[in-house]
Order: sequence, then structure tokens, then C-alpha cells
Amino acid sequence: PDIIQASLETQFHELIVKPCSQLSPEQLSILPRLIVIDGLDECVDIASQERLLSIIRQAKSADAQPPLPFEFLICSRPEPRIRNAFRHEQLQLILDCTELGDSFQSGVDIAKYLKDEFSMIQQGHGSAMAHVAQDWPGNHIIQQLVQRACGQFVYAATVLKYVGDYRALPTERLKIILNVTVPEYFDSPYPDLDLLYMLIL
Repeated sequence: PDIIQASLETQFHELIVKPCSQLSPEQLSILPRLIVIDGLDECVDIASQERLLSIIRQAKSADAQPPLPFEFLICSRPEPRIRNAFRHEQLQLILDCTELGDSFQSGVDIAKYLKDEFSMIQQGHGSAMAHVAQDWPGNHIIQQLVQRACGQFVYAATVLKYVGDYRALPTERLKIILNVTVPEYFDSPYPDLDLLYMLIL
């Protein structure tokens, strides 16, 4: 649990760099080579966006020790501060940018996903959910969860798995999630996702 509350730099070193340094060349050769960072622009803290890019830049620099055997796929809207961070001279040497346009709207897709799946949960729990409104949990709660998701479908999927557990009452499980608040000191680009994992695990 302590690592979740550690700084981004410490998390990166302890969860990625340090384990890789302890592997043999044979073990490294069979590792997956891609780390995906989706929705960088959705990080709650703008400074965390720049810090994360700085950490990756340093880890992928030519003099990094140990050299990191991964490529990074970073998906983000082209916000001004993110564009500026990508213009760093060292990052430009290892960067390949592709513009995808404005057609993808993660928030809209996550909202639809949540609405459809909550409806399935309501139907699947039968009489235990007979007392709740037909449009449970309501648009206000859906939008609150979308905001907490920060563009991450994994947050929505984890919420639905937890709420939809047949061993529990969905309305009570949802209340537990909604009562989770992010402490001011919590250092994470996706604090709600980290706290959700801490709750479930």
C-alpha cells in the first residue's frame, strides 16, 4: 500500500526500473515491450502530466542506467502544456507523434458504457433491485463516475465489477465507491483509480 502513496518518481523506479534491473537478459527478452499511458490529458494534476513525461524522457535517454527495454505509447489530447513538454530536445530525439483528430470522446463512451452495464446489473439482481428507480443510478452519478475515471475505461470496468458482484447489494457497493475521497496529499495522476484499487484489494 505504501507504494501507491509514494511519489511518481519512486513508483516508476520501484515498479518498473528496479524489477527490470534484476532480470537476466533471457528474461528481459520475453517481456512485453509496450507500456500504454492512456488519457494523459485527463490527469487531475497538470504538473503530474509534465512530471510523468519527464520521468519517461530520463528513463529512455541514452545514458539511462539501467537501460529500459520498453517503448511507451502515450495517448492524449493536444493540450498546450503537454505539447510544450513534448517539445523538450531530448524527448524529440525519441518521439514519433501521430495526430488522430478530435473524433474520440472518452467521456461520452464511458458514460454510455456505465449506463448500459448498470442497467444489466439492475436486471441481473432481480428482486434485490426492485425498489430502485428504473434509471438507476441516474445521470448525476454516471457523470460523477465519468469525472473520476479521468478517461480510463479500466476505472469504469472495475467499478462495475465491484458493484455487480452477486454476493452483495449493488446500491450499497456503489455508495461505498462514491464515499471514497481523494486526500490532498495523494500524489498520483489517477488518484481515484488508485484509491479504487486500494478499496477492492
